[in-house]
Amino acid sequence: MEKQARKEPFLTDLLIYPTDCCNLRCRHCYYTPTYNDRPGNRREEVSYELICRAIDELLPFGLRACKLSGGEPFLREDLIGICCYVDSKGLRVIIETNGTLVKRHQADTLAQLRGNTFVSVSIDGANAETHEALRGIEGCFSKAVEGLEHLVQAGLSVQVIAAAYEGNKSELPRIMDMSASKGVNSFRVCFVNPIGRGKNLPLISLEESLDIDKQLTEHAKSIEGMQYCSSLPLALKSVTHIMESCALRSRCNITSTLAILADGTITVCGMGRYADDFRFGTLGEDKLSEVWVNHPTLQLIREGIPSQLQGVCGRCVARSACLGHCRLQNEDVTLDSFFDPYPKCVNSEKLGLFPKTRIVERSDVEAKSVA
Repeated sequence: MEKQARKEPFLTDLLIYPTDCCNLRCRHCYYTPTYNDRPGNRREEVSYELICRAIDELLPFGLRACKLSGGEPFLREDLIGICCYVDSKGLRVIIETNGTLVKRHQADTLAQLRGNTFVSVSIDGANAETHEALRGIEGCFSKAVEGLEHLVQAGLSVQVIAAAYEGNKSELPRIMDMSASKGVNSFRVCFVNPIGRGKNLPLISLEESLDIDKQLTEHAKSIEGMQYCSSLPLALKSVTHIMESCALRSRCNITSTLAILADGTITVCGMGRYADDFRFGTLGEDKLSEVWVNHPTLQLIREGIPSQLQGVCGRCVARSACLGHCRLQNEDVTLDSFFDPYPKCVNSEKLGLFPKTRIVERSDVEAKSVA
């Protein structure tokens, strides 16, 4: 009998963290980058050549997009060169930035790329006082807004992301309004989690987060063309909101994603910076395609998500779309706790806030997944 050829695992997204440095001192950042306000290419950071080689190596697996995050990616002098290389391979360029270092000529170059380049800019207040209270550097608000304007005026698809905590929750509708006034039609709220520096911030309760999310959903309807979504799990949102918002596009597809940290570490996302069990090798030392296909932890992720999710996540009808939300949810995550239910969903169930319509018996969930 002839052996059936093994199907190679499908990979859609490569996350690249080109630098571990940032020119701001954000009080909520889980990544905790080193402060540095001078653009440049540093010897300890993964090289342009290795990044390009990684992209080439992953193309045969179906790679569609490269997201560049950080740290602050615009601290890399060759960032635009990396983006041009990504685009030359027919891949989508996605950038997450604080906006303060974006120059007009850079925005114009990004707008000339052939793919549908997408840039997220962090704006956490409707005024300088609120924004800079979280971002930690005086004068950064006007620079972030200027960078945002450069990107929009160049004709790029731009999203504003606001990190929500007690100190800025009342300004979220005004941040959305300001974003719309600048020509932005996508707004996302990330409720700060107690991870990294966020442990020291006054955070918004789950109950209030749900109320704020509903209020912002309604507020977005009053702004023509505005799409709104948040970091709350899919199961806690209405079906209408999921279908009409950017919620599905903003989710983490951990089963088809790989990441490269600034030091060349091969991992699954930025949380691999802390989670030892989710570091798979080093770029330049380990063959990336071999890691993607054969590393046992990556095989476990692909085989176990969503079927092995535990607790409320395992009984949730949204699990095939949500994939358990954020699996690397804290610095202490290990393989032993990898399939545990998402804490906010556990908490919402305890408080009676988890929609009963999203819960079914495990056997029913498995039958729906198969169907």
